[in-house]
Amino acid sequence: MNTKSMYIIVKILKMERLININLDNVKVGDVFKNYPELCTVLGEKVKSGAAKTSQLKELERYIDYDKQGRKFIIKEIYQEPKEKNDNRSLNGNTAPYITDAELLLIDLMLCGDGELLLPNNALMQALKLVNHNYSKYYGYNRPLLANGLNIDLEHVNDYYNNVNSSLVGNLKTIMNRLEKKKLLFHKEVIMIKVVELASTNYNEYGNLKLYIDSNIDHNGIERTTYKPAPLQTKEALREATTDELRNILRIHRETMIQLGFNKDDKYNVLYKEGLTFKFNKIVNDRLLKELNILRSFKSHHLIFNNDHLEDERIDLLDKIEKQLIHNKVNYEVRKRIMENARNRSNDASKILIDYLDKDKDVNDKLIRRSSTSYINSYELLNTFLIDNSLTPQQAHAMFKIQPKQVEDITLELPELM
Repeated sequence: MNTKSMYIIVKILKMERLININLDNVKVGDVFKNYPELCTVLGEKVKSGAAKTSQLKELERYIDYDKQGRKFIIKEIYQEPKEKNDNRSLNGNTAPYITDAELLLIDLMLCGDGELLLPNNALMQALKLVNHNYSKYYGYNRPLLANGLNIDLEHVNDYYNNVNSSLVGNLKTIMNRLEKKKLLFHKEVIMIKVVELASTNYNEYGNLKLYIDSNIDHNGIERTTYKPAPLQTKEALREATTDELRNILRIHRETMIQLGFNKDDKYNVLYKEGLTFKFNKIVNDRLLKELNILRSFKSHHLIFNNDHLEDERIDLLDKIEKQLIHNKVNYEVRKRIMENARNRSNDASKILIDYLDKDKDVNDKLIRRSSTSYINSYELLNTFLIDNSLTPQQAHAMFKIQPKQVEDITLELPELM
């Protein structure tokens, strides 16, 4: 989008200001001796009680600060505000599909034998938060998805970064609700996919199989040697040991430093800088080389109270009602994703007004989110990745590889979440 087009967008939205907080006189490292001084610099009214709490919570969308006694120390100033969190406490304003998804998790547990071990993507799909395409394109196959749907790759990355964060939060809310009702214990574990020697390499005594190699030497004497049989490997999925976890942490941290991040940076900075693919590739290469680990990922270990799950279900999940809930959950997820996307687009457009008025530099993300193609891309991705009513035939009709780019695209295993 050129400057003229961008300026037209800004003019149209001129009357709709987003930010009342004045960040012009604030920089990283500033120390304010107390709350009233902070308000004065930001052009905000000094408040008390619940109003003050809400004001500080809203401020955290724009800056990151440390609180030391009465002092406020500015750590980071965001170029665009963070989204408001819609997934609040059990008694708060939760997403409309949480209760129905909770019932689906109860139904899933009742089909088990007292415990479940599932990664995020499998649990999301089981609870109808996403469809089967979601995990397929989550990782290294994003360029293929962008090409097949003929949309901007950065829109795909933006979609996954925002939607996945929201859906993972939904999973935690659902499990926390059931934990508070004493219906399950939940813990996150790190699973690993490893390369191991297959059992066929060993004899009945547990020793490595050998085979006899007999040759006649130049003196006509038979010489016998014993060689190991050709080794066979297998891939196994299991929980990481304590030593493996320490090594995974070490490799993760060393990779972040290798990519130029200092020791105070958090993992989510990789998403901001668009380095997640590069980070994962370096990490996975080192895990395989050093530990024979193909990949590591978080999984949910659920241990549940079978004796009372049926009571909680309240006999609502017969086959017809379950399908209705499937559809309702999926519809509400898609609706919430689009509401958040429109809010981000509107916010970005309004920030452009403020930035252009003050002759500030505008980054590509703001321009991208202000464009009409941003919402169009989200609608396409929502249908292709989330909508459970999408048939394989419909998906095939939507997905059309652009001939000019086919040679640049390679299929790879998706990165597990």
